[in-house]
Amino acid sequence: MQTVQAGLFAPKPRGSAICLGTNGFIRNDGRGVLNSKDHDSYQFVAKTLFKGIEKTLGRELASQGRPIGRAGIDSLLGNHVALLWQQPLVLSFPTKWEFWNDSDLQLIERSCAELVRVVEGLHLRAAYLHPVGDGHDWHRDVRPIFKRYFDDRFIVCFGR
Repeated sequence: MQTVQAGLFAPKPRGSAICLGTNGFIRNDGRGVLNSKDHDSYQFVAKTLFKGIEKTLGRELASQGRPIGRAGIDSLLGNHVALLWQQPLVLSFPTKWEFWNDSDLQLIERSCAELVRVVEGLHLRAAYLHPVGDGHDWHRDVRPIFKRYFDDRFIVCFGR
């Protein structure tokens, strides 16, 4: 795993993917919810750059069995790494079950394993992520998980 002081949405080399932190909640209108806390967030920028990405996320989550407009223990299924956009390649990286909760470290670990399989399956040269883990210390809690799964193809972008 590499870390860089560069923006997640800066131009990327061919054969790369951008990964966005997501959660498993689907709004009543069918849109998925990107993990967005403020207008400076990566997800706000993503929604601006990739019009309709929330609809794509919602359809993907629904196809995985996630319920629409409901949360709770009965909705702990689906919520997997998925292709959200083609040009540039954008993948979901689930970190939460519902947008109002803190990130789930076990879900982050599962998403890491899934992302490695997707990167290998698509023969990608690189996958760029932002530092995920709302409610956790990135260096203490999330970074060790990333280091267990990610090699130098996986790049965490700390810049804007």
